[in-house]
Amino acid sequence: MRLLKRDFSKLGSVEYDLLVIGGGIAGLSIAWDAALRGLSVALVEKEDFGAGSSQGCFKIVHGGLRYLQHADLRRLWESVEEQRVLRVIAPHLVTPLPILVPCYGWGMKSPEVLRAGIGLYDLITGNRNRGVSPSARLPRGRFLTKEQCLEEAPHLQSKGLRGGAVFYDAQMSNCDRLTLAFGLSAAERGAVICNYAEVVNFRTDANKIQSVEVKDNLGAQSVQVRARAVVNSTGVWNSTVRSLLDRKPARPRVFSKGMQVVLPRTVLHYAVALESRYADKTAYVARGGRSYFIVPWRGATLVGTADIVHEDEPDACSFTESEVKKFIAEVRAMYSAPQIDYQYARFVFGGLRPVAPDIQERFERGEKITDDEVGAAKKDIVGADGVEVCNFLNVIGVKYTTCRAVAQTAVDKVCAMLGVSAECKTKSELLVGAEIEDAAQYQKKLLNLYSDHYQPALLKQLASNYGARAERVLELSEAIPQGSRILSPSSHVLAAEVVYAIRDEMAVSLADIVFRRTPLGTAGSPGRAALESVAELAAAELGWDEQEKRRQLSGVLSRFPGNC
Repeated sequence: MRLLKRDFSKLGSVEYDLLVIGGGIAGLSIAWDAALRGLSVALVEKEDFGAGSSQGCFKIVHGGLRYLQHADLRRLWESVEEQRVLRVIAPHLVTPLPILVPCYGWGMKSPEVLRAGIGLYDLITGNRNRGVSPSARLPRGRFLTKEQCLEEAPHLQSKGLRGGAVFYDAQMSNCDRLTLAFGLSAAERGAVICNYAEVVNFRTDANKIQSVEVKDNLGAQSVQVRARAVVNSTGVWNSTVRSLLDRKPARPRVFSKGMQVVLPRTVLHYAVALESRYADKTAYVARGGRSYFIVPWRGATLVGTADIVHEDEPDACSFTESEVKKFIAEVRAMYSAPQIDYQYARFVFGGLRPVAPDIQERFERGEKITDDEVGAAKKDIVGADGVEVCNFLNVIGVKYTTCRAVAQTAVDKVCAMLGVSAECKTKSELLVGAEIEDAAQYQKKLLNLYSDHYQPALLKQLASNYGARAERVLELSEAIPQGSRILSPSSHVLAAEVVYAIRDEMAVSLADIVFRRTPLGTAGSPGRAALESVAELAAAELGWDEQEKRRQLSGVLSRFPGNC
């Protein structure tokens, strides 16, 4: 069992089979797949692992029900299979999520049509629980009367409501821990991965990349990384990296800015799907507009996703007060819970996604793109994409659910490029922390072992976030001074988790710890006192002076509405 230590200088020590540029879910999945196949792998990420679009996902692993409307059975089967695989390889992090779909009206919007659709979906996806542990299995859909719908979701509009249905998707209890798990797993298989390491130049010769210059964003050092093949998996920063390679300015691009809002609890057991005013123009069987979801999550509610036009540089992605207010008001008009109000917004997050090629082409022609047509692209890109070097691959994934499948396709191409024959193993190889028979049973094990000293809610959260490695965190909590101290009663995070994130998981900033290694700040501010405690712990581990500690704290505080 290897610890994940950041060692920038190691990047330039050998020639690798593969260099992966980009440490989001796509890049880390590629590094894991390649390492499992026996390739020597290096991965660099200019910020922290998963700090871009991966962090901004809505935390639902979709099984593809909506693809029935598009008559796209290929994508439906792919989504179902990849959802199943994630429940197999990370059962502590991917769990069942029941979603209530209310039905208003007749014809295509009737309960009868929805019942037929869910029945067909259950029939088509009958193999979706193969190899899945008991607590991660998805039940069949079921149907509710109008009265049952209002009992479960009392703030639904009752006028015109004719009933509804419940189907099951999956939810990532902590998408940041899942993203990191791919990186940890790659590192345990020998990959050298490094955050805050930015590609600044390519050296090419004879139609081939000879080396890649990588700068340490935590210092002044740079190294030349040599690799036989290079994969660019930087997502919406793809064109920026491409421009370094082909020495051409990055062309102007438009993106879909996906926004989610964390609000106080409004639904208890089921997520609720609401029909937005934006039409799904690609559906053959139209039942209404694209869906918004109100989702129970960690004692709060996630609401999303709003799609907003973004015409600026990817690094300039942010959310304005007016955008947040507009979105919340639209959701409140459909689900009138008093908690759905801007004044109660705890946290706003999201990220950029590539748009469909026709939208990009219209943007380049100077046409105005509006929010109601800027939905994310539906097709992944895995290929050279016009680059005139023989050992380069461009990868743009468009959906978290299918990250593993995109990685498999990419590494298949890399192996062909290198003349290597190696079978993909990622459908059955467990991610780190998943070495448990069943997530619910493992939670019970921790409760039996540690409930005399720790709160049950804390132990359940540790089991969910770390899986089998929760016991390492608990061991550390006993080994260091005040390691078992709870930093914030609202989030059940131990002081030991901060130290563990730094020593074992390459966290180097306060934001890394608060938003991506622990759940301390992802459901809203834990309070200034808690954040100051984390900053003190991090400063002691990382050697920050008072000025740096205050700078780090200020950066995190600015992420919360009202700045705590």
